[in-house]
Amino acid sequence: MKLKLIVIGLIAFCSTIGYGQGNLQFNEVKYLPFTLTQTSTTVVQETQLSVTVPVNKVWKIEAACSNSINSINGASVNGKMMIDARIVFDGSGSGSLFAPLWLPAGTYVFSLRALTTSSSTFYTGYFSVIEFNVVP
Repeated sequence: MKLKLIVIGLIAFCSTIGYGQGNLQFNEVKYLPFTLTQTSTTVVQETQLSVTVPVNKVWKIEAACSNSINSINGASVNGKMMIDARIVFDGSGSGSLFAPLWLPAGTYVFSLRALTTSSSTFYTGYFSVIEFNVVP
């Protein structure tokens, strides 16, 4: 019994002084909006934003969404929201569900891409982000 308590005590002690991932502490909420007007009838357009997650911080992307309206015929076609050329929201209906995504410190390219070459289509999109401090 004493040996069992000693082993448990050593494990507890070692876990407090050993290397750990750190704890997360809420820092702030970020809203990253995008707009794009498709003007070309031959090339699908894209707008980009380079963002940096600072050292000792992580971002949790809670939502990504886009929508559009064609000013000529009123048709609605959603765009694609992407991070580093990876689709995280596809408004075409083939992958429109979004699962939260964690980003460690680093630089990323967030973008909104049109899904049609129909000119005069105005796209809007956003990323909703929670930033956490990583504390030891």
